[in-house]
Amino acid sequence: MRPTRLTKGAAGFTAWCPMDYGQNAFGVSLGAIVTSGASLTYKVQHSFDSPYDLVPFYATRTTTTVTATIPDHQLTAGDMVNVVGAGAPMDGSYAVASVSDANTITYTVANSGVTLSKPGANVNLMHVFDNSVITGKTANADSHYAFPVTAIRVNVTSYTSGKVTLTIIQSSPGGH
Repeated sequence: MRPTRLTKGAAGFTAWCPMDYGQNAFGVSLGAIVTSGASLTYKVQHSFDSPYDLVPFYATRTTTTVTATIPDHQLTAGDMVNVVGAGAPMDGSYAVASVSDANTITYTVANSGVTLSKPGANVNLMHVFDNSVITGKTANADSHYAFPVTAIRVNVTSYTSGKVTLTIIQSSPGGH
């Protein structure tokens, strides 16, 4: 895999960078560079879920809170949902705000647009885990994964100024 760079210059998270988790001798190097004078805190996160698997869901919105019904979701607060086809503002990537029960979660959106999800809406569920080394960082850092993960991203948890760029290099079969 050629180096992939994810840059974030505001609070929030980048898109997921999918990994080739099926290759033998899995290995990923991570290097995070923070711009000079930046004032931010960040962490690297990973998931074992496929960023491509979609399941049907139903949702309603009251002001900025979306209540989504997803059978047996197994999510916890802080995990992610990537919503497709529900209509604005429900579509997009969101952190799970709360879990009501085994089939119901909430997430926060803008206070405008559809109040019921459109028929045929789908959601991708991503259980999120923090990298054990690159978490709560304010300066450059590096780490690696020696075990397979399906996707990696950077999450800026506190922001005043600057940006962080995460470079991801996955080893390829045969060492190239």
